[in-house]
Amino acid sequence: MKFENLLEVDRSKLLTIKADIFFFGEPLDDRGKFVVLALQENLSPKKVIVKFDASKMTFTINGASIPLRDFSSYLNKISPENITGQIIVDATTLGVSELLYILRWALRLELKAKIIYAEPKNYPSVFDAPSDYGRHHFNLSSSSVGYRALPGFTRTTSTVKKAHLIALLGFERVRLGQLLQNDEGAFIEAVTPIFGVPSFRPSFDKHSAYQNIDRLVRVSDKPEFCCASNPFETFRKLKFIKKCLPDKVLHIAPIGTKPMAIGACLFILSNLNENVGLMYDHPINSKGRSTGVTKIHLYEVSFA
Repeated sequence: MKFENLLEVDRSKLLTIKADIFFFGEPLDDRGKFVVLALQENLSPKKVIVKFDASKMTFTINGASIPLRDFSSYLNKISPENITGQIIVDATTLGVSELLYILRWALRLELKAKIIYAEPKNYPSVFDAPSDYGRHHFNLSSSSVGYRALPGFTRTTSTVKKAHLIALLGFERVRLGQLLQNDEGAFIEAVTPIFGVPSFRPSFDKHSAYQNIDRLVRVSDKPEFCCASNPFETFRKLKFIKKCLPDKVLHIAPIGTKPMAIGACLFILSNLNENVGLMYDHPINSKGRSTGVTKIHLYEVSFA
């Protein structure tokens, strides 16, 4: 695995970027629509829309229902015969589950992934109120399936051999709270929180701290920090933590920014034979969860 480029691009680049396949999800807000519409105008790649249903453990790929166990073989079946080895993955509209399985498929075929992510201009507050709760509370997801294991990305723990949780944190306090409440110390012995700093905007890091700090007071180590928009920095931070905890089972919960989640996915994929696993709650994202579009990032990763 090689990190080749981290670029900021514009719409003209999306219209001309070359690849064999463009993977994307359902656009729910301005930035998702912006990226998907631009890349759909790009005549180069085959378009593949992907959605994962964690309650049924099935994918929907271009309208076809595919069991999780058949995901890779189905992608092989629908891929262009003359595939040159490059794919586009829109992380703006795809969730962590889709990203993990698409990138694992790319890893096995030694492809090059061009991962797109568009930052929002703003997240509308749920309450138009001057209180701290109103300023820091957002309607990002309507519900979640809950923390369900994904085949291929889980690691065994017990009350004797507990896990060290690494939580990449965002704006939704309920996600970390649900994880810690469900465990109640049974299988998690310690927590290392990672906050996205610098954040997309100067005020965004305050939202994350306000939403999570009370959950962490009694259970966590000192917090770590990495850039909210740089997945490669997240990867390096996770690598450093793993080096400091060589004998521990690490469970990674990517419940913060999408670029941080991309870094977590890449780290998990580079440690498939190690004691590194995923903990994820499969949220149902809300429509209109953000407004506007600011920076568009292009992250290039080679699995060759």
